[in-house]
Amino acid sequence: MEQSEYSILDGLTTPTNCETEPVHVPGCILPHGLLFVVDADTLRLLQASENTEKFGLDPVDKLLGRPVDELLGIDEETKFSQMLSEEQLQETAEWLGEVHLKPDGTKLDLHAHRLGELFYLELEPPVRAGIRLERKLRRLLDSLSTVADLQSFCQRLSEGVWNITGLSRIMVYRFGPDWSGEVIAEATDANAEVRFMGHRFPPMDIPKPARDIYNKIAARFLPSSVARPVGISPRRNPRTGKALDMSRCGLRGASEMYTEYLENMGIASSVTASLKRNGELWGLIACHHHEECFLSPQTRAAFELVSRVVSLQLDRILILDNERLGRERREVCEGLAELTLSEDYSLELVFQKMEELLECDGVAVCSDGHLEGRGLLPEQKEFGEFHVSGLMGSEGRVRHTDALQDLHPPASDWSNDVRGVLALSLGEEFSDCLLWFRKGIKQQIKWGGNPYEKVVKHGKHGPRLHPRSSFETYIETIEGRSNPWTEQELYLIDHLRALRARKLQQRAEELAQLNKRLERANEELDAFAAIASHDLREPLRGITNYVKFLGEDYGEKLDQDGQHMLGRMRFLTKRMEELLNALLEYSRVHKPELRREKVPLKTVVDGALQALELFLEDRRAVIKMDDDLPSIYGHPGFLEEILSNLISNGVKYNRNECPTVVVSGWLNEDGTTTVSVKDDGIGIPEDKINACFELLGRLHGQESEFREGFGLGLAIVKKMVERHEGSIEVRSQEDQGSEFLVTI
Repeated sequence: MEQSEYSILDGLTTPTNCETEPVHVPGCILPHGLLFVVDADTLRLLQASENTEKFGLDPVDKLLGRPVDELLGIDEETKFSQMLSEEQLQETAEWLGEVHLKPDGTKLDLHAHRLGELFYLELEPPVRAGIRLERKLRRLLDSLSTVADLQSFCQRLSEGVWNITGLSRIMVYRFGPDWSGEVIAEATDANAEVRFMGHRFPPMDIPKPARDIYNKIAARFLPSSVARPVGISPRRNPRTGKALDMSRCGLRGASEMYTEYLENMGIASSVTASLKRNGELWGLIACHHHEECFLSPQTRAAFELVSRVVSLQLDRILILDNERLGRERREVCEGLAELTLSEDYSLELVFQKMEELLECDGVAVCSDGHLEGRGLLPEQKEFGEFHVSGLMGSEGRVRHTDALQDLHPPASDWSNDVRGVLALSLGEEFSDCLLWFRKGIKQQIKWGGNPYEKVVKHGKHGPRLHPRSSFETYIETIEGRSNPWTEQELYLIDHLRALRARKLQQRAEELAQLNKRLERANEELDAFAAIASHDLREPLRGITNYVKFLGEDYGEKLDQDGQHMLGRMRFLTKRMEELLNALLEYSRVHKPELRREKVPLKTVVDGALQALELFLEDRRAVIKMDDDLPSIYGHPGFLEEILSNLISNGVKYNRNECPTVVVSGWLNEDGTTTVSVKDDGIGIPEDKINACFELLGRLHGQESEFREGFGLGLAIVKKMVERHEGSIEVRSQEDQGSEFLVTI
């Protein structure tokens, strides 16, 4: 049936629709009051409860369409419509004082609110508050502000509300992750035979439609669980064409399931106030009374105030409790965050920190699906399946459960007893993550009645679901679950995640600053290159020319010492020009865009040998190549320069009459190519191997026979390799040659 046609009075709650019963559109009200629904534009009556005659008014069908001023009055000087315009009604119902019905003048309390283009006017017989209500309320709120732990806070709350209202039983009811509820505090008469402290109640007792309403309102009042509701006419609102949304109505008719539930508990009336955390329903203050109870507007307002203030204080207590735990384990979180951000860390130390952070039976680190850990762990194959189906693709950075088989059904057949898991992602999705495991335990749950009892009775509309009739303690033993992950533990994990994020942000900022410094250094290097290519070359050319002119014009007049000094000047100017060329080449390595392509390594080697042809002939060098050189993927110009430099070095730093250089290469499993350039030269002393790639890192002094280099060649080679995101290493011993390995 469409919601627009639904009414609680039809008795259509079946075993299949209890979880979806549209209780926000009940189609009826509590019978002690009167409801008018008025068009906000025309101020004419659109809908009314069907008990108008009980209050001395005409039947509903004769009232519909009439102006509200013909039905309700304030006083002789103020029209009711004027008051409505001045009040600026909101979605939350407010008590607007007394009004009187026309024409007989019956006085009623008015609660009113606005939803869309409709005014909801709820009229009830006046009830006045008991004495000292404000004083009692203030004392309660003051006393709650001094409590620091959750259990004491909730117990004081239940006792305080019990003292203020005099109702038979006050309970603080907390929802679990599955929306079952637990009574965590209770206040009642000392002689009460039944107590529900510590009892659990199934989600069906407060189904989702009811919870949705409690998320919207602060309190719900049911003065009588046995009074039969009164229908609304017409069922469809003429303006919207839909059923009337009564979520925020105090007179909203109660579901038959709920009223019968209260009757079975021996409860004649009830008050329920919402407790929220971060704007979401956390629990309820459930108040039961053994007889009908009509509350004054002031008392109802007190309940609503308690709901809002206590929700804020509750949030404060839980936050303080979390922060206290965070302070106690700050060092553990800091250490674990730092370790997991390190490139090389000790797994054993990570495991130790993880065990210190959370109580568990096993810990592990997952890297690309591979599990390493200690304690209670799943088999690698079992975990691999769970990693793919239960973790990868999950939203957020934290995933947890105390019933792994519900999240991942194959886990019920795992070889060990892992039932609880908490995973914290360290990167994208859960490819890398930290995991805590817990074993399954036997648990006993104390239910308020058998939660599996479903009573179905047949009536004129067919089978209808009824609530259970007994609320005697029912003990259930369950297996296959671990101890649940508490809010405090999840806070610690979120705290750890936030710490890692801050540290990552700090490193990113440091890296950004470093990049800026590198950019400035590169700009300065480019500026130097420009100076070297122009400003320094110009005077150098002048010196070179003057040396030439001096030799041509005065060479014959110079003695032997003069001729020697002139020769040294020629040599030094040539060296200076070569140094400037080398520095210019080094500065330009970072500039070109890498146009990578796959080229045969033999082609690269041939190009390098062609460029070195005269040099190699002059040195009588022997260059050998493997016959099956692979292809290599990179920038052809850079690749040729790398090979040219390494080959020329192998020939240059060599005492043999015919220096020999062997070039070989091979493909690696990861798709990279390694090139080997091996010579029979003088080698590199072990203590100077790391220095050979440094800028201007010359290994030979001016008096050495190998003093001709500038210490730039291998620095250029390394920079070109790094542009390819590759690596270069050297294997060498003094007087036994060198082998350079380039992997790209």
